[in-house]
Amino acid sequence: MQSFSNVLFVPDVSDRSSEYYDLAISLAAANQAELTILGIVPPAPSLQSFVRLGTPPRPVSELLEAEIAATLASYAHTRTGIGAVDLQVVHGQPASEIVRRVVDFNHDLVLLTSSGSEQADTLLKRVLRLSPCAVQALRPRVETRNVLAALDPNGRRDLNISILRHARSLATRHGGDLHIMHSWELHGEVTLAKSKHLDFAMAELASYADAVQETHRRQLDKLLTEAGEDQCANTHLVNGSPAKAIETLVRQYRIDLLVMGSVGRSDYDGVVVGNTAESVSQSVGCSVLVIKPGDFVCAVTPTADQNGSHD
Repeated sequence: MQSFSNVLFVPDVSDRSSEYYDLAISLAAANQAELTILGIVPPAPSLQSFVRLGTPPRPVSELLEAEIAATLASYAHTRTGIGAVDLQVVHGQPASEIVRRVVDFNHDLVLLTSSGSEQADTLLKRVLRLSPCAVQALRPRVETRNVLAALDPNGRRDLNISILRHARSLATRHGGDLHIMHSWELHGEVTLAKSKHLDFAMAELASYADAVQETHRRQLDKLLTEAGEDQCANTHLVNGSPAKAIETLVRQYRIDLLVMGSVGRSDYDGVVVGNTAESVSQSVGCSVLVIKPGDFVCAVTPTADQNGSHD
């Protein structure tokens, strides 16, 4: 069964709800994984560095560190079902500190909250771009039942297989249903259909669309066969943009968890896939797990004095 072993959870400490903490701890327990909860103190604006509060007067950054540490401890130490939880508070830019932690301590899954705030959305987008490991945007749900795997048969085979394995494992673990989808678009269809200058029959365009759809169907069937996955009634081949198709299926089948891939932003395909993962993770009403390929090149290098163990 596909699982994670070293989970990093970065909560929104301004949200006093325990839901996200419970989700993170339950996920780590289900995977029998180590769990680190990370609090981050962002740098103060330069024009506010003089501010001191309390008795004796202390910089705001010190006060924030103390408050965040106390908040993390209050949630982590009251939870059951998992061993010791490693609590860490660091100073720095949130996205960079998260990815640096992933690189230094070999985390294989990052959990972020999806509160819908501009700050949370921005952090999620940046971490999705930079993180070399899987990233999951958590949204509170009663339970995970229906899982949707979004595939691109014309993309990387290894990434598609990894998406399928994680999605199948999660659906099986929770006794839910696995849905598999692939969306396709006919190149130039809208412009051609509205053309007043070209000489061709609409029947030609429709025939062309049917042929393209059949090509995508064969590619999807081939991928599922190679992955040992049944081509069942829960396999959806959708004509439309990936983002719209995913959003429609999430609503239609009451999907609790979407599993999709992102190859990065180093080439044209990476920009397209990356943008889809970023936009969908913020627009759908379910949790989203974004898988990265094994050869993803991270722009953040390991900290020189780290030896791979926790402080």
